[in-house]
Amino acid sequence: MATTMKAFLLTLRIAGSIVSAALVALGICLLIKDKSSTSGLNGFCKVVSTSLVFVALGLIGCYVEAYPHTREDEEAKGYFKETRGFAYTLYRRMVVVLFYFWLGASIIGEVGGVVLPGSGWSKVLGLGVGFVAWTVAACRLGSICLSEEENSEEGEKLTSASAQGYGA
Repeated sequence: MATTMKAFLLTLRIAGSIVSAALVALGICLLIKDKSSTSGLNGFCKVVSTSLVFVALGLIGCYVEAYPHTREDEEAKGYFKETRGFAYTLYRRMVVVLFYFWLGASIIGEVGGVVLPGSGWSKVLGLGVGFVAWTVAACRLGSICLSEEENSEEGEKLTSASAQGYGA
C-alpha cells in the first residue's frame, strides 16, 4: 500500500514537472512570437512582463516538484515538529494545489491567443496540458492529508502478522 502511495505521489510530481516545464516553454514562445512588442514601449513591456511571469512561475513549479521538502522540515524536533509540521505541510500542499489550478487556467486561457492558436494541434496541446494541470491539482487536493513518509515499523508488524495468519 505504501509503495502504491509513493508511486502515485511520484506520478503527480512528474506530471507537475511536465506542466511546469510547459509553462516555461509557453513563456519563451510568447516572448519570441508576440508581434505586439514592436508596437511601442507599452507593447514591449506587456510581452516581456507576461512571458517572464510564465517563465518564472514555471521554474518555481519545477523547483517545488524537484525539492518538495525544506531543510527546516528535517531539522524540526519534538512537539513543534508535529504541530507546526502538519499545519505547514497542509499550507504548502494547498498552495501547490492552487498553483496547478492557476497553471491550468492560464494555459487553457492562452488557447486562441498569441502563442497557442485556436486551431489544429496547438489547441489540442494547450487544452491537454491545461487539463493535466487541473488533474494534478485535483489529485493533489485529494491527497493533501496523506503522509509521504513510510513508517517501516508498522509495515513490518503488519507483514509479519499477515504472514503468520496466512494459511493457518
